[in-house]
Amino acid sequence: MLLRQDRDPARPVRIGILINPEEPEPPSNPGALRHFLDAAPGLGVEVELRAALERSELRSLDALFLRETTSPGNRAHRIAREAEAMGLVVHDHPRCIELCCDKAAQARLFDAHQVPTPTTLLLPASSIDEVLERIGLPCVLKLPDGYGSRGVALARSERELHALFTRYAAVAGSVVAQEFVPTPFDWRIGLFGGTLLFASRYYMASSHWQVVRRDPGGTLLEEGPDEPVALEQVPEAVLQVALKAASVIGDGLYGVDLKETSRGVLAIEVNDSPSIDAGIEDALLQGALYASILSEFRTRVCSPGRTPRIR
Repeated sequence: MLLRQDRDPARPVRIGILINPEEPEPPSNPGALRHFLDAAPGLGVEVELRAALERSELRSLDALFLRETTSPGNRAHRIAREAEAMGLVVHDHPRCIELCCDKAAQARLFDAHQVPTPTTLLLPASSIDEVLERIGLPCVLKLPDGYGSRGVALARSERELHALFTRYAAVAGSVVAQEFVPTPFDWRIGLFGGTLLFASRYYMASSHWQVVRRDPGGTLLEEGPDEPVALEQVPEAVLQVALKAASVIGDGLYGVDLKETSRGVLAIEVNDSPSIDAGIEDALLQGALYASILSEFRTRVCSPGRTPRIR
């Protein structure tokens, strides 16, 4: 990424926050968006919410912050690619979006960098027999490009395993098979640029194995309760695995999901565009959370020659 040469260093850094008012499950609720606007004065930044951004409008910005759900090829990803090509600081980077939405790529990176995870196999590189032998049942199957708990299913029997693999392989060509590790909650650790931001316990939906329960069409039916936790009260092992897992993806704004188990802390996945909602992720930090994120954008815009670190 090149430093934008047309920016007057004396003026505030201009950050556009991309939103989609029609999105049913956005990464930030209206309260959080208001807090981003409220945090800007005094930080040397100007923030504006944008439901659409043309190329000419991107030229007036220094940075782009995605608060719209991302997936490779969707609107947010396309705008991020264009903004980055124009020299804006963008979070999340297009490449990070691609990595975070590719569960197979994450599994390979975690394995290469010795990030502790549940036992994970990639199909069809591995066989169903190998899944049964090394992982057993029940096991979790994931579409490589799933996001937000979509494209994730639990196979409880060999028949379900075969059926899910056949269905997922027809869609994606490959499938991630992962050991099922039941826990009452998942840790979610938020980071930006390798700096810890917040921590929460996300509890499973009632009588369900995931934090959220959806109908077959993907509509959200129920979401488990959440519990914000001060970073100093989070087990050190959880924080260290979160930092390591995020570092193999890059230095963007991430939410890392982890489980505490009898054999140690296991990373489940790194998410781009993590949820930052008023009353949840900000429950303890309040306005300081929003100020930290905007200040990091300003630092990156004002650091000549700084390039994002991505795999």
